[in-house]
Amino acid sequence: MKVELLAPAGSIEAAYAAFANGSDAIYLAGPSFGARAYANNFSYDDIIEIIKYAHIINKKVYITVNTLIFENEINQVIEFLDFIYKNDCDAVIVQDLGLAEIIKRRYPDLAIHASTQMNIHTFDDAKKLKELGYKRIVMARETPLDVIKDIKEKIDIEIEVFVHGALCVSYSGNCYFSSFIGKRSGNRGRCAQPCRKEYSVLSFSKQQKSDWKYYLSPKDLCTLEYINKLNEYKVDSLKIEGRMKRPEYVAQVVKSYFHAINGEAEKEKEIKDLKKIFNRDFTKGFTFGEKNNNFINLKYQNHQGILIGKVVKTNKERITIKLLETLNIGDSIRIVGTKCDAITVNNMYVKEKLVKVASPNTLVTILAHEKNLDNANVFLTTSIKQLESLHLSYDFKNNRPKVFIDGICYLKDDYMILEIYDGKNKISLMSNEKTIPSEIDFSQRLYEQINKTKESNYEFKSLEVKVYNKIIPIKEVNHLRREAFSKLDEVRAINYHNRRIVDFDFDKLSLDKTESGIIAKVSKEEQLEAALLSNVKTIYVDNYNLYKKYSDNTDKEIIYVLPRINPNLSCNKAIASTISKVDGNNTSVYMNVTNSYSAYKLFSLGAKVVGLSVELSEKNIIELIDNFKEKFSKTLNFEIMVYGRYELMISKYCPLQKEYNCEHKNCNMCTKNDYYLVDRIGYIFPITKGDGCYTKILNSRRVHLLKYLPRLKEIGIKRFVLDFSIEDFNETKEIIQLYNLAFNGIIKDNEIDDVTYGHFNEGVL
Repeated sequence: MKVELLAPAGSIEAAYAAFANGSDAIYLAGPSFGARAYANNFSYDDIIEIIKYAHIINKKVYITVNTLIFENEINQVIEFLDFIYKNDCDAVIVQDLGLAEIIKRRYPDLAIHASTQMNIHTFDDAKKLKELGYKRIVMARETPLDVIKDIKEKIDIEIEVFVHGALCVSYSGNCYFSSFIGKRSGNRGRCAQPCRKEYSVLSFSKQQKSDWKYYLSPKDLCTLEYINKLNEYKVDSLKIEGRMKRPEYVAQVVKSYFHAINGEAEKEKEIKDLKKIFNRDFTKGFTFGEKNNNFINLKYQNHQGILIGKVVKTNKERITIKLLETLNIGDSIRIVGTKCDAITVNNMYVKEKLVKVASPNTLVTILAHEKNLDNANVFLTTSIKQLESLHLSYDFKNNRPKVFIDGICYLKDDYMILEIYDGKNKISLMSNEKTIPSEIDFSQRLYEQINKTKESNYEFKSLEVKVYNKIIPIKEVNHLRREAFSKLDEVRAINYHNRRIVDFDFDKLSLDKTESGIIAKVSKEEQLEAALLSNVKTIYVDNYNLYKKYSDNTDKEIIYVLPRINPNLSCNKAIASTISKVDGNNTSVYMNVTNSYSAYKLFSLGAKVVGLSVELSEKNIIELIDNFKEKFSKTLNFEIMVYGRYELMISKYCPLQKEYNCEHKNCNMCTKNDYYLVDRIGYIFPITKGDGCYTKILNSRRVHLLKYLPRLKEIGIKRFVLDFSIEDFNETKEIIQLYNLAFNGIIKDNEIDDVTYGHFNEGVL
């Protein structure tokens, strides 16, 4: 079976551009609940129009409902799902576990695709999703090829892989950077892209700070050269990122990958065209084994274009460029040297003569905004000819995808019959008027008139006209043709007949009560020793060696925190952050539980305690707990993080390796608690690591909800996690004492620097 080419659509025009250039399917969002909230997205009428059109031309439409859902949004999202289900959506892309459970029960034949926001990157996670009824997994962008191969060989589930476009530096669904520095949550589709800003690397011990660079800004993914490998591994769908991009971008990327899939790509030309339309430099990505040092573009975070020349002379506001590539009036260029400039070329001269186009190896003179641009490189950032050509590719008056049909025209009782057949559906229509005898053979004219298909969705691969020496008004022939095409459109527009919405309910949960109290989560031995000397009964340890050293040597409950990435280490009881490790364990606050249905799903999968999302406000927590008690269980085995530095990112990429040119794993630089990212405002973000040598970037401030403990207990929260990361022995000891007192009703706060209430009071966008 041919691999699917899946394109982004942030607008109707982008959808048409995708279909016209070879995509088999598109993905898009409605007005809400899509992970690109700032794209144009689609109105309800747009969605109806594009689904019908897609089905007519044998394409598919997947709808993204891949944000986390809060309790007070459940009814609204169900209304939207009812709408897209009734209007023939092919599949829904989901992140929220609770929402997926609702979809499975309410819409029995609606395919569920696991969003990349679910961070599915292991065989075990894929196997679990298959058991849960998912049809497809959009793999995490960091998933190695051998894991993808293993899943395809052993699990009957569809695999979708990103092949081109912007990359997240963090594992998807595991980034809270935008959420906590600007209240705009990536998990809610409102990422402010702090990864595209400049940072400096600070080392306190070395008393040094690096230059400002784009340490977290990945290059764009481009895997055009590796399509055959994905085909070899029987990947089901190749996904292009870009719902925020213009239609011409979609057209170009789809066209290039369509050529690659069909073995028609001229590699150098396609790469150049892709670079012209948009690039931040290209990387093959971690799936194809990209090295850490080639993943990030330290110098630039915006579109780079292609190098087309060099400034060889400046004269006041005029510059002369030696061209390597063609330059046209209307093109946009960027000049990069000791000074920089951005120019749209409105006038240019060759040998003092005004020209519209200048060829390679020509000296061309244009006006610039800056002076002293000698020896600067010149990059083409917009090719007007490329845009014009791409726009023509989806001009539906002149160029649109066609469905091939067979047709026959014959007489019956002097009425003309037109039958068309698409291989599955047959439409047969009779003219309203009778034909009349004619001495002239009218069959050729009839053939030409019926074969006027330019503005339709169809093209005849065969057309037979068996009407001889009869005449009928041309307007009647045109009406018959249009009516036949319209009837065929109606039939083809619906893929899923007799869809039914099922009323559903949930069984009550039977949960064992868990002990309440303060829990210390530690990552260093001195923190663990401080926790052991305190009166906390439970300690979470996210360092496996520490866990093994102490777990059998104390009467306290020591629980290992499984890595959020590749959690393959084994232990009797753990804190899980991935779907395959839930059964019998507690779940982490980073499992993105934001509604009672997600909590229900985790408990039904065997979770003992469920950690609630770090993005919940007090209002969100109250609504979740009230509905959970009403719908599922009076027993509330929930915990939240009340102290510590949130893990803003977890990444396969390491900025320290990039800065210090350390390309091997386990260099342990980040274990010294000495390295930080610093932003332009002056906030410092500690860089640490988790088991498996994955980079963690921590919040600059510690959440500190001490004064809210009585209120949280009143709401129904039973367990409160203190997350220690870079604290020393004494600070760990003092913080535990403070929270133990507060848990017992004695609020005795001391001054703690750099603290935040997170989203507890105001919530997240």
